Amino acid sequence: MIFKDCYIHLEITVMALAPEDIPLPHVLAGDWTRENLTTLARQLGVIQRARKKDVWLLLWTLLLGFSTGSKRTLVGLWETYNQYADRPVASSSFQGWLSASLATFLKHLCGQLIKENTPSLTLHGHLLERFTELIAIDSTVINLHRFLREHYKATAKTGAAAKLHAAINILDANLKSLKLTGQRVGDGTPWKRLGPWVAGRLLLIDLGYYDFNLFSRIDDNGGFFVSRVKRTANPLIVKNLRPCRGRSIEVVGRHLQDVLGDLQRDVVDVVVALEVKKRKYKGKRRKELRRFRMVGLKRPDGGYFLYFTNLPSEEIPADDLASIYTLRWQVELFFASLKGQGRLDQLPSSKKAVVEVLIWSSVLSDLCSRRLYRWLRTLVPQDRHLPPRRFSKVFSRVMADVLDAVLEPEGQRGQRLLRRLLRTAPDPNRHRPDRSLQAIPKPAHEAEVVDLLQHRSTQGVQGKAAA
Repeated sequence: MIFKDCYIHLEITVMALAPEDIPLPHVLAGDWTRENLTTLARQLGVIQRARKKDVWLLLWTLLLGFSTGSKRTLVGLWETYNQYADRPVASSSFQGWLSASLATFLKHLCGQLIKENTPSLTLHGHLLERFTELIAIDSTVINLHRFLREHYKATAKTGAAAKLHAAINILDANLKSLKLTGQRVGDGTPWKRLGPWVAGRLLLIDLGYYDFNLFSRIDDNGGFFVSRVKRTANPLIVKNLRPCRGRSIEVVGRHLQDVLGDLQRDVVDVVVALEVKKRKYKGKRRKELRRFRMVGLKRPDGGYFLYFTNLPSEEIPADDLASIYTLRWQVELFFASLKGQGRLDQLPSSKKAVVEVLIWSSVLSDLCSRRLYRWLRTLVPQDRHLPPRRFSKVFSRVMADVLDAVLEPEGQRGQRLLRRLLRTAPDPNRHRPDRSLQAIPKPAHEAEVVDLLQHRSTQGVQGKAAA
């Protein structure tokens, strides 16, 4: 009952998001208008001639028009476009629009929304107040048709797969950066040129990005990091930040693997020296030693959870470091939302351009839904919680209604449904001989059906009002 009440509340809120002062497209995408999107589409080559293509309708169809059915299909997108279009197009024409220039257009819009994202939460508490954001970096693999292996090489020799690399603010799920590569590209490769944007931010790093050079670049740019430590790591311990009483094992001057099996203390807090390999310059690679903090917390089985970090021990106690790192799990929920609500893992094509259009459409759809989420959160009472994952599931159920509110005013749903049936129900094969149901007489005029549908709809509304 609690879930049902929450669902009804959110659905009504979404359906009421189009007052004159705050139109729904503005809530979802900021300053997008039909005019400026059409201008951008012409600049990027999406529109080359003035024909049937409606960029505004095409964009929202790709973003919100795949919510029906169990899978995203090109036929479903085409049908959705036609049910709103004044000038319907053939399926071949619609699929021809899914071009490389359209993929570039969608990627550009993703970049715009990412740049507009600003932290909407203030980090409270003594552990987090010094950071402007908490960033998690991770990636997810997207399986593709094997015909695309020349463009997106997979780890399997005969397969094709892409990898989507993301950096998100885990406290409010704001996307900070996004990059698309082949699966064979290493997780850390897209972040080789880590810049000043990390200053004042705390990055939570998985083992896929385990790289001493990355740690060094984050530190040089004024950022902070927490990373898990590989089991085979064997750094030199140069300082003990948490001396133990009694006859404790001396760890300073020894390597990690030499002492790890003998330690009995609950918490290990030391400074270690890591060998950082710099980039090649004139054919030579320089090395340097960098000092970073290593924290270990005792596991129930007797081993240790180990972390590398540059967080100062006097501000972030070792006991709290693991609690902070567990927040990294939120990036997994981000990818789950992309594949669930955004249908990122449903790419029904073997053409590179079409696949890239669908990938960037999924990302853009997710970005728009997160803008709506943040706007809704300002309306929810302080004593109510609006979990991002819960909202993602609710939004996926009302996506078709949101598309209605964006593209059409109320009162046209009956005509739209009729137009859809008239366009999609007839067999597209005009010369098929087996037409046993063709003897059913057609209405005298389609307008009569429209009038009847409107009449019944009006009677239904009046009847509910009277009740």
